[in-house]
Amino acid sequence: MGFLIQIIFICFLLIGCGPRRADPAEQAVKGFVSALYRNDMTTALNYVTEKTRANLKAHLGGQGTLRNQLETRLDWRYERPVQGRPRVVEGHTNPSQRIVEYEMGGQTRRFPVSREGVGWKVALADVTVVEPAPKAAEGALK
Repeated sequence: MGFLIQIIFICFLLIGCGPRRADPAEQAVKGFVSALYRNDMTTALNYVTEKTRANLKAHLGGQGTLRNQLETRLDWRYERPVQGRPRVVEGHTNPSQRIVEYEMGGQTRRFPVSREGVGWKVALADVTVVEPAPKAAEGALK
């Protein structure tokens, strides 16, 4: 009986030590940013909210498709690479909204992500840059 309990305990330990499954909101941000860096606007637009699409259409005007307009105006291939992996920093248990941090272009950004239908979408207009903590003045006590 004791041997069976030990086996079950070891199995639970092994399950807990496995890699963490990516949150679907993190996957949405990673997919969006990866598409930008590949300059794949069709895929990138699949990861943004309907409100973001409407705002982009209004801002860019009505000439051609939204994808074509973005491809001619943006070229993310020359940005600094993405560092690390996205991580949820707010709303871990919220079923419809989360904030995901990701370092992109040398800056940490916070991406609001919402559930739309069955998928998670990025609210591009609401992305913010996280300001680094101010450094202590030289000679100051730590």
